[in-house]
Amino acid sequence: MGRKFKFIQLTAEERAYLNQYVKQGESRALEQARSRILLFNDSGKTSREIAVLLDWNYVSVTQILSRYEQGGLERALFDAPRSGAPRKLTPELEAKVSAVACSEAPDGRVRWTIRLLADEVVRMQATESISASSVRSILKKAN
Repeated sequence: MGRKFKFIQLTAEERAYLNQYVKQGESRALEQARSRILLFNDSGKTSREIAVLLDWNYVSVTQILSRYEQGGLERALFDAPRSGAPRKLTPELEAKVSAVACSEAPDGRVRWTIRLLADEVVRMQATESISASSVRSILKKAN
């Protein structure tokens, strides 16, 4: 015997929201595709049919449907925030690097070098350490 197909039942409000969401076309392509998966399944298409129609992996389609069943529309359409390391180059640090770069060069120098800037920012105790490439990217970003 084959596997039973799961069909979700969208409310009229959810269906209208998804149709508007797809027609609007201003959201990310991934969210658009997830919306179409929910709409196709609500209209009676199986996961395999949806996978073929949208050129998606069958397992991914079933995962989106399971996410809808577990957490509703928001859970199915959008990814949860991901954890990660906090930014090391904070706006405050970027401002300090820019300020030092705009200041007078140290005695015996015509201008600041990237290595000198990195050393000076560490000496000022703005950060524990900063690489020359980080200083370069901050300066490039600040013009």
